[in-house]
Amino acid sequence: PIKTDRLVAAYDLSGTTKMFLGRDIESICNYSKAIELHPEESYLYFFRRMAYESLGQKIEALKKILKFNAINPDNSLAEGMIDYLENEK
Repeated sequence: PIKTDRLVAAYDLSGTTKMFLGRDIESICNYSKAIELHPEESYLYFFRRMAYESLGQKIEALKKILKFNAINPDNSLAEGMIDYLENEK
């Protein structure tokens, strides 16, 4: 059996690759699968936010960065992204 951590890493790598190839919907699916396995991993929400933003879905992107910020509240990058996305709605 494949260990959960290795499966999350595979989904993460696939999601990142697909995002760089412009296949954002597939990227979101990969990050969502990884999040199902490890919902406490804040960076997965951060990268899924990027795919939503690339698709022009600012409200979904904001939801994801708010989730990232809830898990990782002291991250200044998240604060800047929240301000940016709130002003873009």
